[in-house]
Amino acid sequence: MKTRKEQNRLPPFVAVFNETLDAPATKALSHGAFRLYAALKREFNPNMSDRWNGRVNLSLRRAQQEIGSKREQIIRWYRELQFYGFIVMTERGSLGLEGKGRAPRWRLTELPLVGKGANRTTAPQVTADAARP
Repeated sequence: MKTRKEQNRLPPFVAVFNETLDAPATKALSHGAFRLYAALKREFNPNMSDRWNGRVNLSLRRAQQEIGSKREQIIRWYRELQFYGFIVMTERGSLGLEGKGRAPRWRLTELPLVGKGANRTTAPQVTADAARP
């Protein structure tokens, strides 16, 4: 039997703001880039203290498994999301100290920053008239 608190709880979901969906930059995205954006946003969890906006990561391998596309397409979609201003790289991928690779870390521009510079928020502003990458 579920407790009262568990009964009123929604299952996990990814929210996309209406302003983001209505933006010309979103309408200019390819379907794969939007799917990659949803996968990146799924990795963002504001309730966890050790993971906040600016430290969201999704490796190419995990993106391949989640989306089911080829590596080259996922790389193209990352570039497309950067071009239209949906994500900004905050830390490059590297080989860690113990020989394990580290995926790049991203900031989702539609979400506010937590911690230093928490008042800065920028939504995707590129128009659909811009040339595609």
